[in-house]
Amino acid sequence: MKRSLMITAMLASAAVLTGCAGSGKTLYEHGMDVVTDMHALAADSDYAEAMLGGATDEMAEIIEHICSGDHTVPIAVYEIGPADEVLEELLDSADMKLTEEQEHIITARLFGSVASQINAGYGVSALAASSAFTGSKLFVTDEAVNGTLYLYVFEDAYPVLMTFTQGEDGASSASGMFLLGDGFDGLDGEELTEQLSDIFILRDADFTKLDIG
Repeated sequence: MKRSLMITAMLASAAVLTGCAGSGKTLYEHGMDVVTDMHALAADSDYAEAMLGGATDEMAEIIEHICSGDHTVPIAVYEIGPADEVLEELLDSADMKLTEEQEHIITARLFGSVASQINAGYGVSALAASSAFTGSKLFVTDEAVNGTLYLYVFEDAYPVLMTFTQGEDGASSASGMFLLGDGFDGLDGEELTEQLSDIFILRDADFTKLDIG
Protein backbone atom coordinates (compact mmCIF):
# COMPACT_ATOMS: atom_id res chain seq x y z
CA MET A 1 0.00 0.00 0.00
CA LYS A 2 2.81 2.41 0.93
CA ARG A 3 4.66 1.57 -2.28
CA SER A 4 1.50 2.25 -4.30
CA LEU A 5 1.06 5.63 -2.63
CA MET A 6 4.70 6.48 -3.23
CA ILE A 7 4.44 5.61 -6.93
CA THR A 8 1.28 7.67 -7.24
CA ALA A 9 2.98 10.65 -5.62
CA MET A 10 5.96 10.30 -7.95
CA LEU A 11 3.68 10.17 -10.96
CA ALA A 12 1.82 13.25 -9.79
CA SER A 13 5.00 15.26 -9.37
CA ALA A 14 6.98 14.03 -12.36
CA ALA A 15 4.51 13.42 -15.16
CA VAL A 16 3.08 16.92 -15.18
CA LEU A 17 6.33 18.92 -15.04
CA THR A 18 7.99 20.09 -18.25
CA GLY A 19 11.64 21.11 -18.12
CA CYS A 20 12.90 24.67 -17.92
CA ALA A 21 13.25 26.26 -21.34
CA GLY A 22 14.00 29.66 -22.79
CA SER A 23 12.69 29.30 -26.32
CA GLY A 24 11.40 32.85 -26.76
CA LYS A 25 7.79 31.65 -26.68
CA THR A 26 4.98 33.89 -25.55
CA LEU A 27 3.10 33.23 -22.31
CA TYR A 28 0.18 32.04 -24.42
CA GLU A 29 2.41 29.45 -26.12
CA HIS A 30 3.96 28.27 -22.86
CA GLY A 31 0.45 27.86 -21.48
CA MET A 32 -0.64 25.83 -24.50
CA ASP A 33 2.30 23.47 -23.92
CA VAL A 34 0.87 22.81 -20.47
CA VAL A 35 -2.67 22.34 -21.82
CA THR A 36 -1.38 19.73 -24.28
CA ASP A 37 0.33 17.82 -21.47
CA MET A 38 -2.80 17.98 -19.31
CA HIS A 39 -5.00 16.53 -22.04
CA ALA A 40 -2.47 13.75 -22.61
CA LEU A 41 -2.53 12.86 -18.92
CA ALA A 42 -6.32 12.57 -18.91
CA ALA A 43 -6.16 10.34 -21.99
CA ASP A 44 -3.61 8.02 -20.35
CA SER A 45 -5.74 5.32 -18.75
CA ASP A 46 -2.83 3.95 -16.69
CA TYR A 47 -2.09 7.38 -15.22
CA ALA A 48 -5.79 8.01 -14.54
CA GLU A 49 -6.05 4.65 -12.78
CA ALA A 50 -2.98 5.39 -10.65
CA MET A 51 -4.30 8.79 -9.64
CA LEU A 52 -8.00 8.00 -9.36
CA GLY A 53 -8.14 4.25 -8.79
CA GLY A 54 -11.69 3.21 -8.03
CA ALA A 55 -13.04 6.37 -9.60
CA THR A 56 -16.75 6.95 -9.21
CA ASP A 57 -19.09 7.01 -12.17
CA GLU A 58 -19.14 10.80 -11.89
CA MET A 59 -15.34 10.99 -12.09
CA ALA A 60 -15.29 8.60 -15.04
CA GLU A 61 -17.80 10.81 -16.84
CA ILE A 62 -15.67 13.89 -16.19
CA ILE A 63 -12.55 12.15 -17.53
CA GLU A 64 -14.48 11.04 -20.62
CA HIS A 65 -15.60 14.63 -21.22
CA ILE A 66 -12.02 15.90 -20.90
CA CYS A 67 -10.73 13.30 -23.36
CA SER A 68 -13.50 13.86 -25.90
CA GLY A 69 -12.87 17.60 -25.97
CA ASP A 70 -10.52 19.25 -28.46
CA HIS A 71 -7.85 21.22 -26.58
CA THR A 72 -5.57 21.84 -29.55
CA VAL A 73 -6.71 25.34 -30.52
CA PRO A 74 -8.63 27.69 -28.19
CA ILE A 75 -11.49 29.79 -29.52
CA ALA A 76 -10.51 32.57 -27.10
CA VAL A 77 -7.87 33.38 -24.50
CA TYR A 78 -8.34 35.99 -21.77
CA GLU A 79 -5.79 37.59 -19.50
CA ILE A 80 -7.34 38.11 -16.09
CA GLY A 81 -6.01 41.22 -14.42
CA PRO A 82 -5.53 41.47 -10.65
CA ALA A 83 -8.71 42.04 -8.66
CA ASP A 84 -7.16 44.97 -6.83
CA GLU A 85 -10.11 45.83 -4.59
CA VAL A 86 -10.54 42.24 -3.44
CA LEU A 87 -6.83 41.78 -2.81
CA GLU A 88 -6.65 45.03 -0.86
CA GLU A 89 -9.65 43.97 1.22
CA LEU A 90 -8.09 40.59 2.00
CA LEU A 91 -4.71 42.09 2.89
CA ASP A 92 -6.32 44.75 5.09
CA SER A 93 -8.38 42.14 6.91
CA ALA A 94 -5.18 40.28 7.80
CA ASP A 95 -4.18 43.33 9.85
CA MET A 96 -0.48 42.71 9.27
CA LYS A 97 2.33 44.86 7.95
CA LEU A 98 3.62 43.12 4.86
CA THR A 99 6.56 43.93 2.66
CA GLU A 100 6.00 44.43 -1.06
CA GLU A 101 7.63 41.06 -1.73
CA GLN A 102 5.29 39.34 0.75
CA GLU A 103 2.27 40.98 -0.90
CA HIS A 104 3.47 39.66 -4.28
CA ILE A 105 3.75 36.15 -2.83
CA ILE A 106 0.27 36.30 -1.32
CA THR A 107 -1.19 37.68 -4.55
CA ALA A 108 0.35 34.86 -6.57
CA ARG A 109 -0.90 32.20 -4.17
CA LEU A 110 -4.40 33.65 -4.00
CA PHE A 111 -4.66 33.72 -7.78
CA GLY A 112 -3.04 30.30 -7.98
CA SER A 113 -5.87 28.86 -5.87
CA VAL A 114 -8.71 30.29 -7.98
CA ALA A 115 -9.13 27.17 -10.12
CA SER A 116 -9.27 24.91 -7.05
CA GLN A 117 -11.86 27.19 -5.46
CA ILE A 118 -14.01 27.05 -8.58
CA ASN A 119 -13.81 23.27 -8.92
CA ALA A 120 -14.45 22.72 -5.21
CA GLY A 121 -17.77 24.47 -5.69
CA TYR A 122 -18.84 21.70 -8.07
CA GLY A 123 -18.18 18.80 -5.74
CA VAL A 124 -15.52 16.33 -4.68
CA SER A 125 -15.35 14.58 -8.06
CA ALA A 126 -14.64 17.79 -9.96
CA LEU A 127 -11.97 18.82 -7.47
CA ALA A 128 -10.30 15.39 -7.47
CA ALA A 129 -10.26 15.08 -11.26
CA SER A 130 -8.97 18.61 -11.78
CA SER A 131 -6.21 18.04 -9.22
CA ALA A 132 -5.16 14.77 -10.83
CA PHE A 133 -4.68 16.32 -14.25
CA THR A 134 -2.95 19.58 -13.40
CA GLY A 135 0.10 20.50 -15.45
CA SER A 136 3.18 22.64 -14.91
CA LYS A 137 6.07 24.03 -16.88
CA LEU A 138 9.23 25.95 -15.99
CA PHE A 139 10.57 28.49 -18.45
CA VAL A 140 12.66 31.64 -18.73
CA THR A 141 11.16 34.98 -19.66
CA ASP A 142 11.81 38.70 -19.24
CA GLU A 143 8.07 39.37 -18.89
CA ALA A 144 6.60 40.26 -15.51
CA VAL A 145 4.23 37.37 -14.83
CA ASN A 146 3.67 37.27 -11.06
CA GLY A 147 0.09 36.21 -10.42
CA THR A 148 -0.92 36.52 -14.08
CA LEU A 149 -3.90 34.37 -15.05
CA TYR A 150 -4.81 33.21 -18.55
CA LEU A 151 -8.18 31.64 -19.29
CA TYR A 152 -8.12 29.27 -22.28
CA VAL A 153 -11.58 28.70 -23.77
CA PHE A 154 -12.23 25.83 -26.17
CA GLU A 155 -15.19 24.84 -28.31
CA ASP A 156 -17.18 22.05 -26.62
CA ALA A 157 -14.30 21.29 -24.22
CA TYR A 158 -13.51 22.18 -20.64
CA PRO A 159 -11.65 25.50 -20.24
CA VAL A 160 -8.25 25.75 -18.58
CA LEU A 161 -7.10 28.35 -16.07
CA MET A 162 -3.35 28.98 -16.24
CA THR A 163 -1.37 30.71 -13.47
CA PHE A 164 1.99 32.26 -14.29
CA THR A 165 4.35 32.86 -11.39
CA GLN A 166 7.65 34.76 -11.39
CA GLY A 167 10.75 33.23 -9.86
CA GLU A 168 14.30 34.57 -9.74
CA ASP A 169 16.68 35.44 -12.57
CA GLY A 170 13.91 35.31 -15.17
CA ALA A 171 12.75 31.82 -14.21
CA SER A 172 8.98 31.48 -14.24
CA SER A 173 6.36 28.76 -14.04
CA ALA A 174 3.03 28.06 -15.66
CA SER A 175 0.51 25.90 -13.79
CA GLY A 176 -2.76 24.85 -15.38
CA MET A 177 -5.99 23.28 -14.16
CA PHE A 178 -9.16 22.28 -15.97
CA LEU A 179 -12.29 24.15 -14.88
CA LEU A 180 -14.80 21.34 -14.49
CA GLY A 181 -17.92 23.28 -13.61
CA ASP A 182 -21.20 21.86 -14.86
CA GLY A 183 -21.78 23.18 -18.37
CA PHE A 184 -18.44 25.00 -18.61
CA ASP A 185 -17.55 22.92 -21.67
CA GLY A 186 -20.49 24.42 -23.57
CA LEU A 187 -19.90 28.11 -22.88
CA ASP A 188 -18.28 30.63 -25.19
CA GLY A 189 -15.76 33.16 -23.88
CA GLU A 190 -18.21 35.91 -22.96
CA GLU A 191 -20.58 33.53 -21.16
CA LEU A 192 -17.75 31.94 -19.21
CA THR A 193 -16.10 35.19 -18.14
CA GLU A 194 -19.48 36.50 -17.00
CA GLN A 195 -19.91 33.48 -14.73
CA LEU A 196 -16.38 33.67 -13.38
CA SER A 197 -16.69 37.36 -12.56
CA ASP A 198 -19.27 36.41 -9.93
CA ILE A 199 -16.60 34.59 -7.93
CA PHE A 200 -15.35 36.61 -4.95
CA ILE A 201 -11.66 36.67 -5.81
CA LEU A 202 -12.48 37.68 -9.42
CA ARG A 203 -15.40 40.00 -8.78
CA ASP A 204 -13.65 43.16 -9.99
CA ALA A 205 -10.98 41.57 -12.19
CA ASP A 206 -10.48 42.63 -15.80
CA PHE A 207 -10.92 40.00 -18.48
CA THR A 208 -8.89 41.12 -21.52
CA LYS A 209 -9.29 39.07 -24.67
CA LEU A 210 -5.94 38.36 -26.29
CA ASP A 211 -5.18 38.46 -30.00
CA ILE A 212 -3.87 34.95 -30.65
CA GLY A 213 -3.98 35.20 -34.45
